Amino acid sequence: MRVIWLAPLAFVLACAHQSSSDAVAENGSPPTAAAEPAPPPPAPAKVEAAPQASAKPPRLACAPIKVHFALDSDQLFDSEKPLLDKTASCLKDNDQQRVSIVGNADERGTTEYNQELGQRRAQTVANYLEGKGAAPTQVEAVISHGEESPICSDSDLKCWQLNRRTAVRESCHM
Repeated sequence: MRVIWLAPLAFVLACAHQSSSDAVAENGSPPTAAAEPAPPPPAPAKVEAAPQASAKPPRLACAPIKVHFALDSDQLFDSEKPLLDKTASCLKDNDQQRVSIVGNADERGTTEYNQELGQRRAQTVANYLEGKGAAPTQVEAVISHGEESPICSDSDLKCWQLNRRTAVRESCHM
């Protein structure tokens, strides 16, 4: 029963897609050729488009990074500088890019000391990026989380090393 029902439907659909060149006149003969088309109208004079002042280049996001520090230090390791150089280059190449820099400390020391140390670490990274050509306006925030945002919660040397860091990431206020 289904086959019988589908056959007429397929025929109707096939006919609906038949192009006009395949059509047959009512008398059974093919349609006559149409007269030569009229020549195209003359091309309008060229009008140059005004440059779009509001067009922005595509945004190139600089990859987020983390740099690490020694115990009780805000001095950059030489091994971390190539990563910061790459970020500074990205910022120079894309003046619309904005970043936030967040300093952190491990759990040792007082809360106040760790807050201050995290701030000094973040400022060290901001100064380095600006020294390598990033515009000061591209650094939207230089803040400290102190010991409050650990990425590792064990009380051992390995975790403390991971927590002594500064993160550079895309700013949320672009």
